[in-house]
Amino acid sequence: MKRKLIAVIFRQTKKGNIMVSSYTLQCTRNLGRSLQLAALIWIVSISVTESVTPILRGEVGGNVTFRCPVNKTRTIIFIYFQSGDKFVNGYHTIRDKEMPEPWGNTKMDRNKAHIDMIRLNISHNGVYRCIIRYNDNNTPEVHNIKLAVTANYSKPSVETTCDDGNLGCVVTCSSHGGYPKTKMKLITPESGNSSTQVFKEVKSSHVSSPDTMLFNSSSTTYINCTSGQWKYLSCSVGEATSHTFSVCEPKRVPESNNQTLIIAFVVMAVIICVTIVIVSCKLLCKKKTGTTAGQMCNINGNLHENISLNPNQEGREAS
Repeated sequence: MKRKLIAVIFRQTKKGNIMVSSYTLQCTRNLGRSLQLAALIWIVSISVTESVTPILRGEVGGNVTFRCPVNKTRTIIFIYFQSGDKFVNGYHTIRDKEMPEPWGNTKMDRNKAHIDMIRLNISHNGVYRCIIRYNDNNTPEVHNIKLAVTANYSKPSVETTCDDGNLGCVVTCSSHGGYPKTKMKLITPESGNSSTQVFKEVKSSHVSSPDTMLFNSSSTTYINCTSGQWKYLSCSVGEATSHTFSVCEPKRVPESNNQTLIIAFVVMAVIICVTIVIVSCKLLCKKKTGTTAGQMCNINGNLHENISLNPNQEGREAS
């Protein structure tokens, strides 16, 4: 009886150990999944927080307004507007006299918690922080605002040079004063393998000015003219596009030269015709003079009759 009881207890204990072990394993698995889920939620939260940071856009030389989100129903102790660790503007209701000097191109409206920034340049790009502390909380609130400053490129200029045989042309497109760095493109009416065989980029450059940090963008392309003339080409960089132009045009004689040749031909033809008429008239006059007495031709080719009168006959007629 004791042996049976011990056996039953052992079996129950063994089953209990198995159950405890299974339960522990299950809990461990659930805990691992929970930690993974928590880590995933934490990562997603960070991503969402970063993605919802508002972006304020401006252009070089322009103005922008930062709007710090404040709760107007609460009493503000201070607002610090910073770029990284650099103080830009702000105020402190208690120690306002101890505040650093604000940036010269900024002005703050305390009632609206707005900061105006003027005369923007590329160095103003970055993330700014509105640090706000209320009287009912010692921990300040931080709100990020990203400023993206851009500059429009100038209208691209186009220079075209073709060889003497008109077998190929080199087109150079250039633009300046833009940001961010953008590649210059030659816009062609065709694309694909045929286009790559005709249009070949030989040089491309992006040069930044050390003073303004703005970029100059240019591109040089060789165009094969064996397939004929190409029309409606243009250069583009950013939002700027050049005028349309043509290359590989067949060589023609200028219209002014054609007109000169036509006028010279007409004058020469007139001279030849007049000469022929004069010579013909002279020959005709000589022929008639040889057959009819008393006739002669003047220089204009007119035929006149020359009548010889003796003095006596003239006198009788006079009387």
